Amino acid sequence: MGVKLLSYGRCLLIGVGALIFSKINAQITKGLVFDQIRGMTDPSAIAIFQDSRDFLWVGTWGGLFRYDGYEFKHYPAIPYDSSTISGQGVLAIAEDSCSRLWIACNNGLNCYDRRLDRFYQFKHNPMDTTTIVGDDINCMIIDSKQRLWIGTYSRGLCYAWLNKVKTIPAQSPIFYRFVKDKGNNSILNNFVQSIFEDSEGTIWIVTGDGVLNRWDETKHCFQYYPLPAKITQKAGFTELWMEDTRTHNLWFTHAVREFLHGISTLRKLNGTAKTKVKDLFPLISFAISGGLPTTAYGWVPMAED
Repeated sequence: MGVKLLSYGRCLLIGVGALIFSKINAQITKGLVFDQIRGMTDPSAIAIFQDSRDFLWVGTWGGLFRYDGYEFKHYPAIPYDSSTISGQGVLAIAEDSCSRLWIACNNGLNCYDRRLDRFYQFKHNPMDTTTIVGDDINCMIIDSKQRLWIGTYSRGLCYAWLNKVKTIPAQSPIFYRFVKDKGNNSILNNFVQSIFEDSEGTIWIVTGDGVLNRWDETKHCFQYYPLPAKITQKAGFTELWMEDTRTHNLWFTHAVREFLHGISTLRKLNGTAKTKVKDLFPLISFAISGGLPTTAYGWVPMAED
């Protein structure tokens, strides 16, 4: 979550915060220049998203902020008010093909109504298996097929076809759930750490047991690729972070207590994943504050292949 940039084989930028950055050329000869956007009442940026109308949305632990190029507007969670977001912690933001904005909070899912400038909440209902699998959302994406994927901290994974939802709130998304021990086609662990779609449209799920789960569109089940123990035993949290569009390698970040612990890559051959992971930076833990917002981690140089 946050601002991510790969400067083609030369450097990896890892950070969280509302940043506007200067041109980064291939040689990085002049260094990086950062300007911090000011005006948010809560600086703890978790998610950043620019929508189709060029608004910048920032999710924080103190609610949601919208930046129009001049100033911020704050959308806090207000208890017992269903027109506001469902939780103060905004963990992910995405937009569907109908220009609807979806906001994942630490207490449920929300859809933003641009016309009325309000939100509609979608919460877990234990009596209705078509609702989201759990309110403790950790990650969310909308894939190229217009499926909304949601991963939780303890309840598992689910997805819904957004192109079948014509109007909100007259219609609610119908979710399909994947929970441990609820069928052979499911995930192996209910802690979903990250969800990622690669350039070929393949969905990858990283779960808390150190397993990379690949969604098989033909068989409608998951294939499992355990990550090396030397990596998962050291890291408390693993995120499938990006794909190198040149080599199609998948890149992972490994963190311990919110500090970067290492970076690894997984090579895909002939459309399949190989579990051999190259751990480029074992036992690295660092934080950079000079010249960067205090909520950012920094950048790590990467060697060419």
